[in-house]
Amino acid sequence: MRTLVDLRFGPGTWQSIIDERAKRIREAKEAAEQARREAMKKHEEFVENLKMSVSISAIVAAAVGLLIFLLTIL
Repeated sequence: MRTLVDLRFGPGTWQSIIDERAKRIREAKEAAEQARREAMKKHEEFVENLKMSVSISAIVAAAVGLLIFLLTIL
């Protein structure tokens, strides 16, 4: 096949096709890795925001509970 392609389209054509294929595969892998890194970063940010929200909610709930307790005592 290599010989036929080189004879039909000129010497080195087959190798340039192989090189282009390798380049595209490498670029696709890099793009997938970048997308994975971005997804992990977004997930970590979400988890951090969730922890912050839960902490704030717990503090507010404790403050409201304390306020209600103090109002029932008086």
